[in-house]
Amino acid sequence: MLNTTSQNGDPMKEQICIDFVYPFQLLVYNTNRDPVQNLTMTDDSTLFQTLMNLPLNHSISI
Repeated sequence: MLNTTSQNGDPMKEQICIDFVYPFQLLVYNTNRDPVQNLTMTDDSTLFQTLMNLPLNHSISI
């Protein structure tokens, strides 16, 4: 995500090509594809922080 921006490394300041309609649920899965967490995303900042802190061996679905 940090590589997609040109403004001081802050993706939150860039023009967005996808506009999410909040709130929505984000499902987190472990390496066995078992659901391990269900999160409610309420804004761009929360989504960004969640994705940046997602363990590398986990995946998500919306």
